[in-house]
This record gives sequence, C-alpha cells and structure tokens, in this order.
Amino acid sequence: MRKIIILSFIAVSVFRNYCTGQAIFTKDSFAEKMLQYQLSNGSWPKKLVDRSFVNYRLPLMKELLQKINNKTSRCY
Repeated sequence: MRKIIILSFIAVSVFRNYCTGQAIFTKDSFAEKMLQYQLSNGSWPKKLVDRSFVNYRLPLMKELLQKINNKTSRCY
C-alpha cells in the first residue's frame, strides 16, 4: 500500500511538472521595453527628444511613451 502511494505521488508530481512546464511562457520585460524604443531603421536611440538618455530600467509611463514615440517613427 505504501509503494502505491509513493508511486502515485511521484507520477502526479511528474505529470504536473510536465504539463505546467510546457505551458508557462514568461515575457522578458527588458526586451519588451527595448522594442518600444527601437527606431524604424532597426537601431536604438541614445537620447530622447528632451535630450535625456534612454534608460531601459524605467517603467513605461504615458509621459515617457510620448517622448519615445516623438523620437521614433513607427513602421509596423
């Protein structure tokens, strides 16, 4: 009886990890921010319209997104 319980526990654990491990996708927030800054020619600016340096670690607020969109022309 004890062997059955242990084997059941192992089987459920393996199956659970297999199923959840395949379905979880994480976004790289740093890469997502870099895509927001990317210019139409594929490069990235060093400074924004107001002469401030690009800082990928800052959260993307409305004001910052406006500065980015003024600097970068989108061609999606």
